[in-house]
Amino acid sequence: MLFESRPASRKSPPIDLSERSAIKGLWSFTYEDADLFKRLGRTDSLRKCLDNVTHPDFRFGVLSGESGCGKTSFLQAGLWPGLESRGFRCLYVKLTERDPLAVIRQGLPQQTEIPQAPVNELDFPAILEATAGGEPASSDNKGVVLVLDQFEQFFVHQRYKADRQPFLEALAAWYRQSGHPVRLLISIRKDYVGYLYELQEAMGYSLGPNESFYLEKFEPREAASVLRVMAETEALGFDEGFAQELTAQELASPRDGLVSPVDLQILTWMIKAQKGAERKAFDRSTYQKLGGIEHLLERFLQQVLQARETEARRQAAVKVLLVLVDLESSTRAGVLTLSDLQCKLSGLLRAEEAKEAVHWLSRGDIRLVTARHQEKESGYELAHERLIPALRRLAGKTLSEADKANQLLDRRVNEWMGNQRAARYLLRWRELRLIQKQHPYLVWGTKRAQKEALIAKSRQRRNGGLAAVGMAAVIAVSLTTMYYSDRGQIWLMERDLRFLAQKTRDPALLKKSALAFFARNHVQKALEVVERIRCPQDKARALQALAEAAGQLEQSEQAVAWLKAAGEAATGIKDSGDKARALQALAEAALKLERSEQAVAWLKAAGEVATGIEDSGDKARTLQALAEAAAKAESWRLAREIADMIPSVDGRIQTFSQILMIWAEKEALPAAKKKAAS
Repeated sequence: MLFESRPASRKSPPIDLSERSAIKGLWSFTYEDADLFKRLGRTDSLRKCLDNVTHPDFRFGVLSGESGCGKTSFLQAGLWPGLESRGFRCLYVKLTERDPLAVIRQGLPQQTEIPQAPVNELDFPAILEATAGGEPASSDNKGVVLVLDQFEQFFVHQRYKADRQPFLEALAAWYRQSGHPVRLLISIRKDYVGYLYELQEAMGYSLGPNESFYLEKFEPREAASVLRVMAETEALGFDEGFAQELTAQELASPRDGLVSPVDLQILTWMIKAQKGAERKAFDRSTYQKLGGIEHLLERFLQQVLQARETEARRQAAVKVLLVLVDLESSTRAGVLTLSDLQCKLSGLLRAEEAKEAVHWLSRGDIRLVTARHQEKESGYELAHERLIPALRRLAGKTLSEADKANQLLDRRVNEWMGNQRAARYLLRWRELRLIQKQHPYLVWGTKRAQKEALIAKSRQRRNGGLAAVGMAAVIAVSLTTMYYSDRGQIWLMERDLRFLAQKTRDPALLKKSALAFFARNHVQKALEVVERIRCPQDKARALQALAEAAGQLEQSEQAVAWLKAAGEAATGIKDSGDKARALQALAEAALKLERSEQAVAWLKAAGEVATGIEDSGDKARTLQALAEAAAKAESWRLAREIADMIPSVDGRIQTFSQILMIWAEKEALPAAKKKAAS
C-alpha cells in the first residue's frame, strides 16, 4: 500500500508529455493537475461528492465505478484539492497488497509532525485522532478526510476472512466513536462492491443516498467535449462533427452506451504518438490510419512493444507484465519490488533482463508499469487493470512455444506435488506432447527431479492403457481400506495439514506445523513449511525450535544443520536489538547441543551488533545478557569484552558481579563432585 501526500516539488521525468499534459495514457491525474482536471467533464460529479463529504453529518462513504472510469484521477485531481479549498485536510492512501493498518501507521509521520515511535503504539481510532491533531473544528480547520483508494485490493490480497478481520474491527472501532473529527471515504471497483457486506456487518452501518457515490463513464457528448479539451491543450487538430460521431458510434460501449475515460486517453495517446510530418488531429483521416477502435488497447500494447529492438526483448516485457497480473482474479498483483520480480521470473529471464524490461516499461514515454516509492525499496505495479484483457490476448500470440511449455510444466508440477502426486494431476496427452516437443528448451530449475518424475509418470499412463486403469483400481481399494484405519486417519490429517499450511502466513502456526511434521519424521516437509515464513526473525526462531526438538530426539546432525540455517536466517534481521537477541538465543541453543565454538562465534557477532542499538537502556540490557551468556559458555575474555561495552557504570558493576558468580559456581561444581565421590 502507498501513502501519498502533496509533494513540495517533483522532479520531472524525461518524457515528451509534461506533468500538466491532458494526455496521461494509463496514468492517473494527480493533485498538481487540479486546474486541468476541472475542464474534463467531472464538474457535476465532483460538486455532488464534495457537498456530501463536507456535510456536517457525513462520516463514511463509498465511491464505486467500473475499472477505467477514472476513480483515482477523480480522487487525486478533483476531490483532494476540492476538500482543501473548503477548509478540509485530505489524507490519500492507495491500497495494494500490504496490510493497510500497518502502512497507515508508517505513513502518518510523513504527513504530520508526529514521531514514528508513538504512532506504532496507537490503534486505528487513536491514529486518526492524532491525524486530526486533537484540534476542534473551526473555519480554518474543518476536519480531516481519509481517502482509501483501490479498496478492492484489500479483498484481493487479504483472501481469508481471518486476515481481513483486524482491519475491519479497527474501522468498526472508529465508526463507533460518535463525533470523531476524521471522515472516511473508500473507493472500490464496481465488481467488488458486494464484498463490502463484511465491512457493513462489522461497522453496523447502512449507506444512504448521500453516502454512496457512483462514478459513471462519460456520455458520448461529454466524451466529445473532453476530446476537445485534450486537443486544445496538446495543440492537436479537432473535427467537432467527427468527434461527436466517433464517441457515439465507435467509442460508446454497446452494453451501456457510455465511453470509458481510459479509451479516450489511449486514443489520444496514439494520435499524439504518431510519427511523421503529417498533421496530428482528431479527424477521420487520422482515425482511419490508426485502424479504427476495435481492440484499441491490444493494438496500443502491440504498438508500444514494437519499439523493443528484438523479439526476445518484446517477450521479456510481456513476461514482466504477466507477473504483475493476478490472472485468477483479473486484478493487479500488487506492488512488487525489483527483487520480487526477478525471483518470480527466475528460469525465464536473467536478472539483468528483468531489470532492463522493468525500467523500460516504467519509462515516462511508455507508462505500462507504474513505479511506487515504498519504505525500503521501490516497487512496481501494472499501470491500469484495463490492460489485463488485452494483455491476456497478446500473451497468447507473443509467448513462444518453449515459454508456454515451461509455464505449463511449472504449474502442473506444483499441482501434482501439492496433491500428493495424485494420478489425476498427471499431464494430459496434449500437454505431454507440447512438453516433449520442447524438451531441449525446458528450464528445469530446482525441481528437475520432480519434473522428470511427472513426465515419466505421465508417459507411463499414456502407454499403460488398461494396466494404468487396473493400477488405479488397486490404489482406490487400498486407499479406501486405509481410510477407515487409524493410520489412514492420521495420513488424512497429515494431508490436510500440508494443504492448510500452504494457505497461512502466520509464523506461529507455520512453526507448529513444522514441529508436527518433524515429529512424524517428515524432515523435508518440515523444512518446506519453515521456508514459507517471511520474517527472518520468525524463521530463525522456528529453525531454533526444530534444532532443539532434534536435540531432544538425539538427532545431533539434523539439529546442528537446522541451527546453522537459523543463524543464516538471523543475518537478515534488520533491527540491531532483535538481531542481537536472536543470535544470543541461537548461542544458548548451541550450548545445549555442546557446540561451544559455534555458540561463542554467535555471541561475538551479537556483541558487535548490539553496539548499534540506539536506546541506551535496551543496549545495556542486551549487552548484559550477552556477557552472562558468554560466561556460561566459559569464554571469559569475550564476557569481559562485552561487559566493557556497557555504557553505564551501574550496568558494568551488575554484569561483572554476575560473571564472577557464574565463575564461582563453575569452580565450586568440581569440588562438590569430588567431595560427594569421597
